[in-house]
Amino acid sequence: PGPAATAARRDEIKRILDSWDPLSLRGLPGFQNEYNPFVGPLSVMARKRMPAIEIAAHLDRLVQLEWKLPPNREK
Repeated sequence: PGPAATAARRDEIKRILDSWDPLSLRGLPGFQNEYNPFVGPLSVMARKRMPAIEIAAHLDRLVQLEWKLPPNREK
C-alpha cells in the first residue's frame, strides 16, 4: 500500500479513537490531538495485519498503563 492507503488507515484509526474517547475529553480544547500519539503504533499493527485480539490487548494495556483507567470491556 502506498502513502494514500497509509494516510487513510491513520485517519480511520484516529476517527475511531476520537469516537471511542476513553478519556472522555470530547468538548475540551485540544481534544482532537489527544489521541494522536497512539495512532501510529495502531496503524503499524493494522498494516501488519495483527490479529484483532492482539490489537485489543494493546488497547487494554493503553487503558490501564498509559491512561491509568480501570479496564472497561463494554467500551
